[in-house]
Amino acid sequence: MVVGRRRYTVYFLATFLALLKTSLLLANGEAVDYPSIAKPPGTWINNVSNYSSWDLTLKPILVNGDFVCGFHCKVEENNTCLFAISIFNFTSISYMDPQIVWSANRNNPVGRGAQLQLSEQGDLTLQNVDSTLIWSTNTTGKSVSGLKLTDQGNLMLFDGNNEMVWQSFDHPTDSLVLGQRLVSGQKLVANATIVYYKSNKSQLSSQTGQFYAELTNTSFGIGLSPRSGVRFIQLGSDGHLWSRIGVVEWPTDDLFENQVHECDYPLACGNYGICSAQGCSCPTYFKQIKSFQSQSFLSQSFLSQPYTCSPYFPISCEFPYQHSLIELKNVDYVLGVKYHVTDTESCKQACLKNCSCNYVVFQPNSNSSSSGRCKVQL
Repeated sequence: MVVGRRRYTVYFLATFLALLKTSLLLANGEAVDYPSIAKPPGTWINNVSNYSSWDLTLKPILVNGDFVCGFHCKVEENNTCLFAISIFNFTSISYMDPQIVWSANRNNPVGRGAQLQLSEQGDLTLQNVDSTLIWSTNTTGKSVSGLKLTDQGNLMLFDGNNEMVWQSFDHPTDSLVLGQRLVSGQKLVANATIVYYKSNKSQLSSQTGQFYAELTNTSFGIGLSPRSGVRFIQLGSDGHLWSRIGVVEWPTDDLFENQVHECDYPLACGNYGICSAQGCSCPTYFKQIKSFQSQSFLSQSFLSQPYTCSPYFPISCEFPYQHSLIELKNVDYVLGVKYHVTDTESCKQACLKNCSCNYVVFQPNSNSSSSGRCKVQL
């Protein structure tokens, strides 16, 4: 079911002054065989990458089929590297960057010289170049005898009986690979926690009382149908749940296409953008800027390139008297945010008196246009 939508009035705060990708190649031009299992102790340093493209460099550590585990770094930002698992067949010509399906430190990237260590005590740790601990499996003393990347893309620590001690499947980020389950208590996270879609729990499978949704060749557990040849699904930063086959760079199918209206997606038009049936537009005193981070419906059916909106003049706490509110009536707004009961004027003043306020959303009561609920967006 789609969460209900209602009409709101949004007041935007503004300052009142009127390729093609190159293929990933080996640095030395020669093929390299990488293991799928490593025994402790082991240390891997994020130094010279073996593969590079316009956007990413890749230093593999473990490889199994099309799954690669290692350091993934942005070319233009040498200090922005992830220890991650991606889909990429580096033994053949490819015109895509590695498609990352799991990462250990996506909110805390490391730089060149960072180290991944598998200790004799069984702990897998990631340290930055200054020896700062960035991430750990916290498995010290659990009789770990090896690290393995499976042919399903699951990174596992296992003991002497080949039993799993820790696995990346238990810690999903924004993606699920084919055969992976999303169980009760787990979630995919890519954007703000705004509820815009709900499924019926009866559509989910249950195992020993624990519900789960499993990605298969034909379904994703909640009545959604991935495209043929799906390798993984990915929750985008704009709220779209993409079904991807792993051999092309751009998103393929949106699993919510028939359940969620385009304008119901969080950040469908980026920050400050106004979404309508005609596409995205910017309010008065805001300018259009290109946004290559978004991969929403804008890039497919609305605009040739996605964009977002930015104020012509930055909001400054030094000149509050130059601020005013731009009123947009009958605007749809995604539910799931916290409101407080107030009146129209108090709602406006709550934003004008707070220099961190970007805009306010006012939902009038059904029997009054002046009283209702107010949400201040910082």
